[in-house]
Amino acid sequence: MRNEETRSIREIFTRQETLFILLVIIVGLLLRWLQLDARPIHHDESLHAIYGKYFYTDPNEKFYRYDPLLHGPVLYNLLPYFYQFLDVSKWAGRAMITCLGSLFIFIPFLFRRFLSKNTLILLISFIALSPSLIFWSRFLREDFLVLSSMFLMFWGATIPQAKFRPVFFFTGLFLHFCIKENSYVTLALLLGFLFYEQIICTFKHGKGNRSLLQKFFNVIKTHPYATLAGFIFAAFIFCFFYSSGFRYSEGILDGLYRKGFIYWLHQHNIDRIKGPFIFHFLSLAWYEFLFVIAFIWTTIHFYLKTNWKLQTLIVSGLVLAAILHLIYRNQTLELVPVFNVLKLKIGLDFYLFIFLVLHSIIVTSKHLLENETGLAFWGYFFFASFFAYSFVGEKVPWLSLYPFVAGIFYIALYLQKTELLDRMLTWTMPGGQLLFKPFFFAFLLVFNFRMALMTNFARAGDETEFISQVHTTKVYEQILMDIQKEILFPKQGYIPHVLVLNDAIWPTTWYLFGLEGFNFIPPLDNNYEVYDYVVANVDNETVEKALEKTHFRQVIPLRAWWVPNYDKMTIKNFLVYALTHNPWNDPGSYEVAYYKKK
Repeated sequence: MRNEETRSIREIFTRQETLFILLVIIVGLLLRWLQLDARPIHHDESLHAIYGKYFYTDPNEKFYRYDPLLHGPVLYNLLPYFYQFLDVSKWAGRAMITCLGSLFIFIPFLFRRFLSKNTLILLISFIALSPSLIFWSRFLREDFLVLSSMFLMFWGATIPQAKFRPVFFFTGLFLHFCIKENSYVTLALLLGFLFYEQIICTFKHGKGNRSLLQKFFNVIKTHPYATLAGFIFAAFIFCFFYSSGFRYSEGILDGLYRKGFIYWLHQHNIDRIKGPFIFHFLSLAWYEFLFVIAFIWTTIHFYLKTNWKLQTLIVSGLVLAAILHLIYRNQTLELVPVFNVLKLKIGLDFYLFIFLVLHSIIVTSKHLLENETGLAFWGYFFFASFFAYSFVGEKVPWLSLYPFVAGIFYIALYLQKTELLDRMLTWTMPGGQLLFKPFFFAFLLVFNFRMALMTNFARAGDETEFISQVHTTKVYEQILMDIQKEILFPKQGYIPHVLVLNDAIWPTTWYLFGLEGFNFIPPLDNNYEVYDYVVANVDNETVEKALEKTHFRQVIPLRAWWVPNYDKMTIKNFLVYALTHNPWNDPGSYEVAYYKKK
């Protein structure tokens, strides 16, 4: 442990460092809260927002009934409170997640007894100014709820008062299961580490050394009543949320085993949103460029300082990847059964797949054998979650959060252990007068601030952004806002009638639900002409034929995205996008037909 663990925060930092940290925190908070409702609502956001609205408008009848497609009930149980106090709006819906994203800046302070001063400053700076963490802090999804529950578990496992550990650990674990089904992934990874650490511990030290599993059971044995109280409290939380406040008892068994696991196991085999195995590496490289540079730097340093056997193993793995890339360079990997099962889609996937398999085992084993349990845990969680979320069928950008957050802590702890960070920050500039430290943190602030502005303000939700896949276009949202205004403030007392069909139902329902004149069910008599506004799929010939004489027809983009042309992804294109977000191939879009009465 560091000397800083026994001192208050004010005693750790100098006046200049304190001012810098305050500046970073203020900038991080502003970037999370300013213009929170400016970006159009994403397809997934609209689902979460509207189901929270159903619960809010009629809590006795329209409470949330667990559906694995929409994940666990916590989000929908909490949203009504934000709607109640802040009104039903995009701002209110996102505010709940933004609160958690803002609190996340302060997470390093909870673990400061394990961190040096420079490591603490680095972590706070990275988290506060992270372009992707800011983006997901302004996005109505469950992932920051998940991260909060995970860190509640981790904090509970490390607090000095052993008798309180089960309460926080079980509460965090059960909350995770109430939030999102990647709880299965988290639990599997956690158990994998505990059992592997037990094996290493037994192999190296025999029965004399206690593993984390043994320590865990020792806490239970030493504090049985506290453990039982923590388990009962966590179980109560689980039952409360899955039953929507004890309104729906069937939800408890649905959440426990009847629905979630089988559903997502099936989804893994569907690949609704396809992407290569390197998807999350690209997402991190293009939105967390400095993090990826630090990751490469620490990886190279790790192997330079290790023995020739491990160096040979990782080099051999990369050579094997190069050979496979060369052999299958002209083939579609998805047509090769074994590669299809492993979710390998392009030649570059071989490198990351083999590297993560080997490196995760090497890093975890080496740190455990050297009694560096903290480094072993965060290194394992970083690389194992990196592999797990690269392996899952559906490639969605918010899953990059999990390896990224674990990676921040691993890299920070690695730099601290090797003293690389301290040595770098004590370099002197030419002439021997100025330290490198202020220039380093100034560069970090400016670089990430620029990227955060681009990602979250200048191009928020744009079709050129890799992070904002299947995002609602600004054109479509503006049309809905105009219709909404016309319904709320009718001209000469006339309220227009609106019909929305097919794929446009989402996100349209969020904007128009509960308003007079809005409908999303096709008329049984095919009398479409009575509607002033109709939105339907472009290929809906029934609607087109019915309205060809009475309505103007316009084709507009509903959603837009950028999927890289991987065949043309050169090193230059890769770096240009990382620094400018200018894509090398045209974005795509999904269009719908918009009809307006003549």
